[in-house]
Amino acid sequence: MSLFNELRRRNVFRIALLYVVAGWVVLQIADVLFDPLGLPEWTFRLVLGLLLLGFPFALILAWVFELTPDGLKRERDVDRSRSVTQQTGRKMNLVIAILLVVAIAGLALDRLLPEPSAPPESPVSEQLPAGEWDIAKAESLPDNSIAVLPFLNMSGDPDNEYFSDGLTEELLNTLVRIGGLKVTGRTSSFAFKGRNQDLRE
Repeated sequence: MSLFNELRRRNVFRIALLYVVAGWVVLQIADVLFDPLGLPEWTFRLVLGLLLLGFPFALILAWVFELTPDGLKRERDVDRSRSVTQQTGRKMNLVIAILLVVAIAGLALDRLLPEPSAPPESPVSEQLPAGEWDIAKAESLPDNSIAVLPFLNMSGDPDNEYFSDGLTEELLNTLVRIGGLKVTGRTSSFAFKGRNQDLRE
């Protein structure tokens, strides 16, 4: 018996497809839920990494073990005449089809539903090119408006630039959550990075 036929008989290909589809559904759910739960961005990458690491183990388990009416057994201990791999394969086909329907429905909903509108930026950042501040418009802003200028990397190590940028973005994201506070967008704020302009401007 060829290796290809044996892989098919042991449902290794079906397990691979089932794992990929189920993993994709898990990632879509994580993408939707992690942000409202306030989880950091690295948690999504962690889930992705765990799914990638688990893929070869799933294939190995599918090759070594067989699901029987009596439970999970090593494939070499199962009598071929009493093997139920075909019935198991049909059940897996059904599960794969259901997961694909769920995945396609979720993708369609994601595309059809309007995205939540971003918090409005100040009139200055909306009406003027980034960095060109109009004093007249700035004076018309309400008192509860703020702009966070980029933090300066004072470590002397250019590799630490991401740290100062991260602090700036984290402060921006925190301020945006405060109700009634107008926060100038990141693009407008970062237009001042590396520019030594007059503070009044």
